[in-house]
Amino acid sequence: MGGRRSGIGDWRRGIREEGRCPVPRSEGREPEAIALRVLHLDQAGRGRALQEAWLGSEADVLSYMDVDLSTDLQHLPELIEAIGGGRYDLAIGSRLLAASHTTRGWKRELISRTYNLLLRRVLGLKVRDAQCGFKALSRAAAQALLPQVRDPGFFFDTELLVRAQRQGYRIAELPVRWVDDADSRVRLVRTIGEDLKGVWRLRRR
Repeated sequence: MGGRRSGIGDWRRGIREEGRCPVPRSEGREPEAIALRVLHLDQAGRGRALQEAWLGSEADVLSYMDVDLSTDLQHLPELIEAIGGGRYDLAIGSRLLAASHTTRGWKRELISRTYNLLLRRVLGLKVRDAQCGFKALSRAAAQALLPQVRDPGFFFDTELLVRAQRQGYRIAELPVRWVDDADSRVRLVRTIGEDLKGVWRLRRR
């Protein structure tokens, strides 16, 4: 999703399809007033999808949110405005700030806090929550940073933030209201393994 800096109300919506999760299409329907682009990828992966969508966008502000809408959309204007107003290069939602309101089971809460503590201790990442699926960045930052990010999956978020911090980009972390999706398809064991490999790769650099 993107918004023009000249007017935050000028939106372009993008829906990313990752192979196994097709977006329904309606034949013969008139297009809506808001531009909508559906991007289909045969291979799954958050990072792969965002690379393709963001590098191909002309919007001044680029953003994404998880399709389950776990993050309350009331926070979207402030996320976009943090970039559109020129104060920050990246803005991220956070479930782990004191002002955040997070509803989820103890297992996911423990995993999330442990992972983010690891990022701070091992990689020196300053943000509290690297993996919340609610982020925005400027087109200039995207064009500079995305070609450097190698991970095509869920570690994409962490790698993007680590590289941005190391290069001096301004990052805003905003508290959000977030409710866990009980029907989440994320494979925790596999994702944790891939994340740890990613941490080791960035630590060596």
